[in-house]
Amino acid sequence: MKEEVRNMASKEYLVPLTNAEVPAEHQGTLAKYRKLATEHDVPSDVPLCYKVRAGFTLKKHAPLTGPCFEGFRYLQEWDFEDTPTQDALVFWVPRLLKDSTSKAVDEQMQLLSALRQHLALSEHHLSSFGEVSLVAGLILAHFKATGERLPLDGLYTRTDTCLAAGNLLHLGDFCGRGLDCDVWYWVDGQPGNIGVFALGVDHVIRE
Repeated sequence: MKEEVRNMASKEYLVPLTNAEVPAEHQGTLAKYRKLATEHDVPSDVPLCYKVRAGFTLKKHAPLTGPCFEGFRYLQEWDFEDTPTQDALVFWVPRLLKDSTSKAVDEQMQLLSALRQHLALSEHHLSSFGEVSLVAGLILAHFKATGERLPLDGLYTRTDTCLAAGNLLHLGDFCGRGLDCDVWYWVDGQPGNIGVFALGVDHVIRE
């Protein structure tokens, strides 16, 4: 068991890429995300593209990657599909989108759709909130790379993952006690502390 933990801890499931390291065929996508990031006051040297390896999960791998509230032990009995990450290049803006809080789920999806069209991104982008495993991995990888705890100001971000009862999970309140995972019970509610990230999978890597 200890050997398994050491092996998992040594694996880099989400590796940030510098602007120059992003493959040439994806520089156009990077430029669109960089423009959006600049509008959200993200410094130009902060990575927006990550090389993601298959197999990262919330319950098993996130606590080995960075600080998580109670080591996510409380999640072990929660009934939800902890979908592992897939091999991919993932783009995102490490800020909650402006005006994405105080909105119901449908309103947040409409915001993403309108922004996707405005930026002329493909359908793989800004089309979902992201699986909880991927979003947690991005938050923790960003923390490792920059020391910044996201979302800022103790807020939360929505994810696509839901409990068996249908309630969506969200991540945030990343303070000294670690990243928190919680559940929102009202789909049509408009919580002032839950926003959304802009993210998308642009290319599946096959090695």
